[in-house]
Amino acid sequence: MSIKQRWGAALVAAVLFAAAVPAMAADADQGVLLDRVVAIVNEDVILLSELEQQTNLARQRLRSQGTPVPPADDLRHQVLQQMIVTQLQLQLAERQGIRVSDEVVTQALSHIAQQNNFTLSEMPARLAAQGINYNQFRQDIRHELILRRVHKQAVEDRVFVSPAEVDQFLVAQAQQGRGNTQYHVYQILLKVPPDATPAEADKVHQKAMAVYQKLKSGADFQATAAAVSDGRNALQGGNLGWLRGGELSPSLANTVLTMDDGAISEPIKDDDGYHIVKLAGERAEHQVIVTQTHARHILIQPNLLVSNSEAEQRLEQLRQKIKNGASFAKLAKEYSDDPNSAAKGGDLGWLDPGMVVPGFQQVMDNLQPKEISHPFHTQFGWHIVQVLDRRKQNQTEETRRHQAFMAIRERKMREQTDHWLRQMRDESYVKVQLDDNGGAGFGS
Repeated sequence: MSIKQRWGAALVAAVLFAAAVPAMAADADQGVLLDRVVAIVNEDVILLSELEQQTNLARQRLRSQGTPVPPADDLRHQVLQQMIVTQLQLQLAERQGIRVSDEVVTQALSHIAQQNNFTLSEMPARLAAQGINYNQFRQDIRHELILRRVHKQAVEDRVFVSPAEVDQFLVAQAQQGRGNTQYHVYQILLKVPPDATPAEADKVHQKAMAVYQKLKSGADFQATAAAVSDGRNALQGGNLGWLRGGELSPSLANTVLTMDDGAISEPIKDDDGYHIVKLAGERAEHQVIVTQTHARHILIQPNLLVSNSEAEQRLEQLRQKIKNGASFAKLAKEYSDDPNSAAKGGDLGWLDPGMVVPGFQQVMDNLQPKEISHPFHTQFGWHIVQVLDRRKQNQTEETRRHQAFMAIRERKMREQTDHWLRQMRDESYVKVQLDDNGGAGFGS
């Protein structure tokens, strides 16, 4: 299984010198240019070698997705734009003192290794087999974790969704007759700068129409998106994934909800520019029926006075007392270290799947009603748990409201992220010097 690729741009040392003079080295005998600067991003630079490395990763990713790879110059251009945006965000993180420790990076790498069914110690060899340098990959993961924190601080923590917005969303969906429908959408976005002149805006419109005609003539949508789209998902072939109507901007939703599967829209104008969308499919959401468990437990937490083995033994003694007729509720009030449930006789109430940690869930799921578990350990300490009852619960409405909330939140975050990134780039010094053959220079 291919390891998931991550975007990141390495920070360059001696940036003040590099910003003034292309970073080049030549073989004295061969006269071969080994590296050069392809972009200046404020005080940092992006080197051709870095761009080629990230372009190769993007090419591998597109192939693994089954997406036709666009022409080399188009792909290189798209990758460079992403690297510039990444660099700007890393610079912001540096100014704000946002750091990620080595321990956190190692935990993230371990999780990636586990997802791909090998150990962390095997990762360098696995990456090398794919032509990926482990140290660079580790640095890219660090950058991604930093970017998540930057994004959370700049966008996520500032997004608010009111109950009234959720109500309005559900009413609108019901009126459209597609309240329980999801849409698989692909997008090509051609941005119109906020300060564009009418002539410049018309030029983008003409380009959008040319792209649309190309698609109508049979061009592959995903390959075209990877080559020309200005959207953040361009290198995923423009794939927006499965969305509800409320996750799309109103201008796009009005079009998508009337399209047939496989259809491609004409360019749609909004504040960002011109969108061309493809509806790849739609599916209905079904009723959500969950099995809830009513349970109670007793928790004993090891400490300086109580060892793990002693905690386990105490719980086994309590378990035997309960089996011999003692009151579970009374013993929970007297002995449990869980302050929230102890006062209620250990009662946890009705639990949905996933409301407790996996180890607790697994033990609880294996019990019959009225059965009491043997002592078992989780991250919170040692437990015994008794299942009191189980029931089927229709949570379609609760799930629908939660999904509506998330749909609105995701749409708001996308809109605010696009605005934030555009503003950050407009306020920064960015100079790109990449010719059609991947070369670099410093002409105007």
